[in-house]
Amino acid sequence: GNAKGCNGLGNVYMRPEPKDETRATALFRQACEGGYPAGCTNLGAAYLAGIGGPKDLAKGESYLDRGCNHGDFTACGAQAAMLLAGQGVSKDVARAHQQATHGCDGGDMPSCAVLALVLGQEKPVDAARIVALDTKACNADVAQACGNLGVAYALGEGVAVDAHLAIELYGKGCSLGNARACSNLGRAFMTESMGAKDPAKAVVALDKACEGGELDACCDAGVLYASGPGPFVDGEKAVARFERSCRGGYAKACNDLGVLVHLGQAARKDPARAAKLFARACEGGVLPACADLGSMLILGDEIPADATRAETVLEKACGGGDPALDLDRMQQFEQ
Repeated sequence: GNAKGCNGLGNVYMRPEPKDETRATALFRQACEGGYPAGCTNLGAAYLAGIGGPKDLAKGESYLDRGCNHGDFTACGAQAAMLLAGQGVSKDVARAHQQATHGCDGGDMPSCAVLALVLGQEKPVDAARIVALDTKACNADVAQACGNLGVAYALGEGVAVDAHLAIELYGKGCSLGNARACSNLGRAFMTESMGAKDPAKAVVALDKACEGGELDACCDAGVLYASGPGPFVDGEKAVARFERSCRGGYAKACNDLGVLVHLGQAARKDPARAAKLFARACEGGVLPACADLGSMLILGDEIPADATRAETVLEKACGGGDPALDLDRMQQFEQ
């Protein structure tokens, strides 16, 4: 049969009606084996997502490789990103560079964005070329490139610092669906450092980033909901954001939630739970949490006193730096 037709029919079966993922992947395989590169790319994407069968990152990457090398440039950036991250395959920056370049030269703008990421890991860093690639990709509405270009303008990497343009680029990346850009946009609106403090815009952007899986943004949104300014104080939302972030492994959020639980602010006062949260944060390197947990263990603050364990966590707090560094945030919660 016609390989291109098989790929097209596979795409039909991927639609909601008449959805048949097993049939679709079989058709993609037939298209790939028949020499149609997009069939290989689609089969690779199916393996990566576990569509029509078990997820298999290594097989997914191998079919993306076939697609890229036989002329479907949309496969190149996706494969390069896997090689750069070591996702399902051994990390290989040189190979990632090769495949991303192939895709970018072939006109695939997401590949250009990945090539910019690859260049960021090579020495010496060619900041000007990274900016050029991200500009090119952002102009084609590649969300990640817009967000990364915003970082370049915020920090002055390869370009002159331009806070206004950085915020504009964060906004574009965020509106195109890049959660990290939303997180950076929210942070820009949280403080005066970029001359655009706007808590109302900050909380919207941070919540969007949080929904996109950015755990630090969940924590930052929790801080706004916990400490304001006044119109944004919402204890229930603060607890929800901190809990989501903490469950995902962001230690700072465990500490912030522990403070609320320990003080009984926006959450039921529960010293035992607070101690567990401080312990988790302490294990994650949040030194104020180590100090707070040590104090609770020394005093027997509604939990059993344990001088030996207290000594261990306080030594970590003391040896790792000044626990007072984050007291300003704790005091905010106490107001």
